[in-house]
Amino acid sequence: MQGAQRPRPFNFDKSGCGLESSNMRWAFVHLALILWHVICFLYKKIITLLREKTLIMETINFTENVQVTIPTGDLSLLRSIAKRMGWIVKRPRKSGIEKGLEDVKNGNVFHANNPVDLVNQILG
Repeated sequence: MQGAQRPRPFNFDKSGCGLESSNMRWAFVHLALILWHVICFLYKKIITLLREKTLIMETINFTENVQVTIPTGDLSLLRSIAKRMGWIVKRPRKSGIEKGLEDVKNGNVFHANNPVDLVNQILG
């Protein structure tokens, strides 16, 4: 086997770019398929990382709650500015417990001895 030459993978003398044997063609096809799978894998990884990064960036809020006292006439101006800037304007509302504690503090609490007395106080 000393005199045998190794076959050249490409046939440069006739067509210039043809593959000599069918084995080389299959090797080329397998290489192309492997490259395709690697490209698809990397594409999926990149898309996943980008989605995770955008989700992380969306969940981080750099906001601060601020209480501002303004005249009632300027409330519409504040709301229009807030809408353009993407701010959120909320009026503070008291819960039922807060209202009840305020009534107790102001002395707006009445006592009844029994249910009949309570109905008499309510109806006057």
